[in-house]
Amino acid sequence: LAQPAEAEGVDAGELVRVAMERLESMQTRSGGLAMWPGGTETYDWGTAYAGHFLVEAKRAGHQSPAALLDGILRHLGVVLSERATDAYALDVQAYAAFVLSAAKAVRIGDLTSLRGRAEELSPTARGHLAAALAAHGRTREAAALLAGADVPEGERRDTGGALHSSVRDVALLLSVLLDTVPDHPKVGELAERLDAASADGRWATTQETAFALVALGKYAA
Repeated sequence: LAQPAEAEGVDAGELVRVAMERLESMQTRSGGLAMWPGGTETYDWGTAYAGHFLVEAKRAGHQSPAALLDGILRHLGVVLSERATDAYALDVQAYAAFVLSAAKAVRIGDLTSLRGRAEELSPTARGHLAAALAAHGRTREAAALLAGADVPEGERRDTGGALHSSVRDVALLLSVLLDTVPDHPKVGELAERLDAASADGRWATTQETAFALVALGKYAA
């Protein structure tokens, strides 16, 4: 992550274009993405994460290859429509719902079905689902999902699955609260926890840094 002085002269558009080319090299026949270029086994969490990036890039005015984003959204739609059998699958479905809602490509019935399993969802998944519901005007349901929102204190960093980490989950929850319930009493506390977890504006992983910058950017605004 470049510091402001180091970032001068950097062509953000070129960096985004190169990132999209790399994602193209990871796309599988299902439309989802493998963990590495040339891979054939789709990694669902990584696919949702890449879809999130592409939707935000498009919103910011960057053009992505149509087949890349269309394939990812198609794959996430299939993932969301299936019956989740474990916590990881529910995490992925909630993230898929979030991305598809942001892309205006979600089926309302799938959102309703996932909402019916709210008690089974992790804090991360509840946040993603709440944001998806709020995007469709279901703000009361979203607020109810976030009523007791929190991330347990203590360090956690998973190396597989949904790649949970304490910092990532705090950042995600803060971002969702700012979008849906900006006056939530946890907002200030979560922002302080996120800031305290950084070292000179950096966090331990790329994923943590990405979510932290999104959340703190919203908080600063």
